[in-house]
Amino acid sequence: MILNRLTEICGYADDILVIATSLPGLEAMCAEISREAGRMGLVINRNKTKYTRFSASPSRRSVKGITLKCVTYEGEVEFK
Repeated sequence: MILNRLTEICGYADDILVIATSLPGLEAMCAEISREAGRMGLVINRNKTKYTRFSASPSRRSVKGITLKCVTYEGEVEFK
């Protein structure tokens, strides 16, 4: 697990969970993960990558997709 004040990364076998407190933090972390994966010959499967927004306020929870670096990721109701 890698943790700082703005982002957190948890790895599970061949899956990664990224938690960020801001959209710029999320974009930066996803770019870094993609860059480092590429150095090892790996690619992020965009079809399996999902986005969920967590909030204590129901009105701030969003399940619509998100676009990062011209790639849109599908929204999910809950993290599985």
